[in-house]
Amino acid sequence: MLQISIGRRPALVSWLLAVMCCVVFSSVWAADEEDVEFRIDSRHIKIHVNADGSSVTEWYEVTSLLTETGIDWFGKETVTFSTSRESLDIVDAFTEHPDGQRFKLDDRAIRLVEADNAEDSGTYSDYKSYVLIFPNLTLGAQTHYRYRQVEHTPLHLGHYFQTFRFPVNVFYGDVSIELSHDPAIDLQIEVSDHKPAITHERLKDGEEGSVRYRFQFASHQPIPIDDATVARSDISPYVRVSSIPSMLEEAKLYQAAANDQEKPTDQVRELADEITQGITDPKEQARALYNWVATQIRYVGIYLGDGGIVPNYVDDILRNRYGDCKDKSTLLVALLSAKGIEAESAMVNAGDSFTLPKLGAISPINHVITYLPAWDLYVDSTDRYASFGVLSYSTSDKPTVLAKSERYGRTPKSSASTNRIFKQVSMQIAADGVINGAATVVVTGSSTPSYRAYLMDYTGPQKDEMPVTQLAAFSQVGTGTYTFEPMGELNNPVIYDTAFTAKALTHFPGPGGAWMPVGLAPGRINSLRAEPPMAPQTFPYICRSYTHEDHYELAFPDAVTISHIPKSVDFSENGHTYRATYSLEDNVVRLSRLLETEMASDVCQPGQEQAYNKLLKVVQSDLRGQIIYGPKQGFGIPPN
Repeated sequence: MLQISIGRRPALVSWLLAVMCCVVFSSVWAADEEDVEFRIDSRHIKIHVNADGSSVTEWYEVTSLLTETGIDWFGKETVTFSTSRESLDIVDAFTEHPDGQRFKLDDRAIRLVEADNAEDSGTYSDYKSYVLIFPNLTLGAQTHYRYRQVEHTPLHLGHYFQTFRFPVNVFYGDVSIELSHDPAIDLQIEVSDHKPAITHERLKDGEEGSVRYRFQFASHQPIPIDDATVARSDISPYVRVSSIPSMLEEAKLYQAAANDQEKPTDQVRELADEITQGITDPKEQARALYNWVATQIRYVGIYLGDGGIVPNYVDDILRNRYGDCKDKSTLLVALLSAKGIEAESAMVNAGDSFTLPKLGAISPINHVITYLPAWDLYVDSTDRYASFGVLSYSTSDKPTVLAKSERYGRTPKSSASTNRIFKQVSMQIAADGVINGAATVVVTGSSTPSYRAYLMDYTGPQKDEMPVTQLAAFSQVGTGTYTFEPMGELNNPVIYDTAFTAKALTHFPGPGGAWMPVGLAPGRINSLRAEPPMAPQTFPYICRSYTHEDHYELAFPDAVTISHIPKSVDFSENGHTYRATYSLEDNVVRLSRLLETEMASDVCQPGQEQAYNKLLKVVQSDLRGQIIYGPKQGFGIPPN
């Protein structure tokens, strides 16, 4: 199954999209016309789909490399295919200079390699990649390649589905797709209404009776995409062809393949009883079963044949003690079922896509979580560090396809009331300016998995480096320690204490001015000091809801007098709140800060960035405020 989804790469990335386990893509190519690194001059695709869903694809593409960076980045092509379901032949590949001179790739420049990144991805499959390394590349040179791919065994037997996407930040000269199919397979067409428009027409039937279509596309003015923009698939033109009429039908196909795998076995029932021994409350039983799967089944994905969309049997998962997201959800559903608790797998995107296609397809689905209808609760046992019922930001406010109940759902949006980082920091400055302090940090909601993972690394040689690095992130030179309950126990809250010593940030006894030090604690509010305003947004962008609450006490030495503290701030507008309250008593400066953002959705629309920039201006103005101090004797600066 050829899947064109990201950037300019026409690689077969269907295997990644079929791996429905938190595979997230991003594109970094520039789109400013004066900075275009490459240009897709032409892409011509011919596809024929047979009655059984098998297909033949012929692909020809020409790309111009316009800069040295373009040559470095795009001087090779990668074409990936499943060795168990597909065959692929490189028909031709060569470099063409502006003067027409051609340089054909020799056999050594066409490399067949394993597609898996075994060291980093945790996935293993039957996919291989042809890597085409183009020779004699100069500015303005064109790369040409042509291949023929045969999908002899469809991912869903009897079905065909394919999506062609054209990211708005890429130049496309001439794109044509000619599709033909046996009339015995009911292929439906979905063409996006994103601009530039894709033209399409129904052609005269082929001599053998095949149904024929032609699609054409061009985009000569690439549009830059901001880092915060939602997934390219949500905003870019696309053509989707599918014999699966909806995502609900796709879910039915998934569930039909998973029904036998998720049935409780004797081994599963025995394990469920063991895990829940002494627990009678159903929700607490569900929590215990979730915790076991999340912590005891490690993530490994092995995708052979249809393994990207069909989970393993529960007894096999238990025997191996590993699995991918589908496997972990399947096992959790079986364990819950053994205790009479209803649950089902939910298909979702764990990335930047917030929309589902109308026709059935795998993309943008790349993850499977579990839904518990008794409590209208989603859980993600693939996330090793997520507590029961906690979803990371990547799966918040996302449409879901519920496989067993055959309906659409949606995960909760992020919330400022639940996604909170609270810290209490107490610091004393010695006569020489050295700071000694302690902090307590409490994290709840979507940030907890990352904090759990961070604290789990507080072992071995890294144990001493972590506080040093954290202090240095906010221009503090020092050492410290962390104290917390075991983070591997998901029922434990994410609360930790720190103790630290940092070198002087300013001269003492002064005179001088100082910002409130961050200490050994999170410093999100402080990090806004150097954050530039959001540029005007062209497309919908991701905006999360959260709360950061900071409380500081900073005691100055007796030899120092404080003549000025910043003024308090109180701002609230369009869902953004910032408050900063300063006080001075007995040479101790106390500061409380609250930064809260509560958005109606995790996706904001162009223009809403203006409200955030107004908040940012208020915060940065406050962060510039300094505590002015000097020696008690001879310090002549009057109080403000």
